[in-house]
Amino acid sequence: MKIYIASKAKSLVASILYLLTIMVPLVTFAPQSSGATTTITWDGGGSDNLWSTALNWDSDSVPVDGDVVELDLSILTQNETLTNDLTGLTLGGINVTNSSPSYYTYTIDGNDFSVSGDISVNSFQLLLDISTLTVSANNLSFGSISSTGSLAIGSNNISFENGKFNFDGALSGSGQVTLLTPTSGGGLGGCDYGNATATYPFKGDNSGFSGPIVIESNASLLISDVSTILGKHASSITVQSGGNLTFLLNNNTDMTYSTNINIAGGSIFTNQLPADDNCNTPTTLKTVTLSGNITATSAVDVYMYNRASLKMTGTVAGSSYFSVVDGYGTGDEVLTIGSSTQQSAEKTTTYTDDQSGFDSNVSGNNVLIVKEGAKAGNVYVNGGTLKGKGITKIIYLGSGTVAPGESPGCLTSTGLSYTGGTVDIELGGTTECTGYDQQVVNGSVALGTATTLAVSMYNSFAPKLNDSFTIIKNDASDAVTGTFTGLAEGATFKVDGYTLGITYKGGDGNDVVLTVQAVPATATAPDTGLGSLMTNTVASTVAAISVALMLFGFRKFNAKKQ
Repeated sequence: MKIYIASKAKSLVASILYLLTIMVPLVTFAPQSSGATTTITWDGGGSDNLWSTALNWDSDSVPVDGDVVELDLSILTQNETLTNDLTGLTLGGINVTNSSPSYYTYTIDGNDFSVSGDISVNSFQLLLDISTLTVSANNLSFGSISSTGSLAIGSNNISFENGKFNFDGALSGSGQVTLLTPTSGGGLGGCDYGNATATYPFKGDNSGFSGPIVIESNASLLISDVSTILGKHASSITVQSGGNLTFLLNNNTDMTYSTNINIAGGSIFTNQLPADDNCNTPTTLKTVTLSGNITATSAVDVYMYNRASLKMTGTVAGSSYFSVVDGYGTGDEVLTIGSSTQQSAEKTTTYTDDQSGFDSNVSGNNVLIVKEGAKAGNVYVNGGTLKGKGITKIIYLGSGTVAPGESPGCLTSTGLSYTGGTVDIELGGTTECTGYDQQVVNGSVALGTATTLAVSMYNSFAPKLNDSFTIIKNDASDAVTGTFTGLAEGATFKVDGYTLGITYKGGDGNDVVLTVQAVPATATAPDTGLGSLMTNTVASTVAAISVALMLFGFRKFNAKKQ
């Protein structure tokens, strides 16, 4: 009987072992770490791109927990996708080394995994196409990483270096996030939003993140009124010296932010989205209200753009102060701290050389002067004043003033796109550029219907009947579209008693020309110089002689009569 049982047992064990040899290959597990940290490099020596294929690694062994995976960009001849088919893997880190002459990239897809070490990559040449990357150790550092998924950090602290990281998913956890250099994620567009480097590093629902955020020097974080944005649910925000914190309002909308903010220098930006696709300045003043406690231990610069004011209603403490930087915004933005308020003063910017490589925004009480010989890119005038004798690309006028010349002068551009604002023209003679202001346009001219023409006489100029002034000289062949407000083709208006007519078909058929159609009855310019003195003296002398003769004759007549 004992022998029989033993034989049965041996048969059962053999059967189990046989089944295991069949089943085990069907499931791929991450091999367990031996305890030592090893760096293994992908060489793609296998017949597939699976992590579980040992021949794909220089050590001919698959990654185990704690291993650092190294990806060499220099071996790439095309973009490569590596599939992690291992389960439950925790890497000791990822290093992307060398460079790819053709800027090829590695993509890691497949199963989720964790990291207990840094991810080092100097450019956007690593894409994680997994659902969630989990951080399983404290104080890790990530480089230029891009991911289609989310990041779970738990209670671990993490920092982002090299200025580039971008997750399509969300951030969750309660650990500290430190932004070391500017984040990536596609700027804020072509209009001037102020601090356009501030972006959304996590595009998903970040309401699951409740940790503190630290913004180091040159790094930026943007917070809007979207409830899922990073920072909306942070336990605190710390802005170090040189860091930037931006609050962006939707057009015509206020916002309240209740998180406590500690500021050791750096800057705060407020902005409001433009009123339309033409980047026109919002018409209504709106406010970002910081209702949490604010502590400032070093001087803080405040930049307010596009009618977005800043108000602090929580406790404001610390040894330093907040200072509004002059020359930004429309000039009516207000910083309010308790009962104290600040507004920016006028700022004048002068271009004296070639600045055509970038666009300029002129708003509020700011002035841009493009000097003769200087160049500017596209200029968006939204509340400020553009003047000068230089050359610009297209001028977009939504509000504010375009005043060609510098009393007087010609301002040259590659096009005009006017939807509002004022064009200020001075007439001081009959010669263009030296006698009166002119806009020279080498492109299309669109005046819209809401732009005002303001004409004034310069230096006591007294034009004659039929004098004409080409205020917009259109070198292109296309017709002028639109008209100045209230001034249709052939309309007349008065300036200092002179009647001026306007045509948009003047010159060679598409210039804007003013013509004097009537002069005032006393259209002699006042003379306050030597001629005036001589004339007044002669007149006074003649008058005195006349009075004397009259008196003399009166006395003689009386004498005879007696």
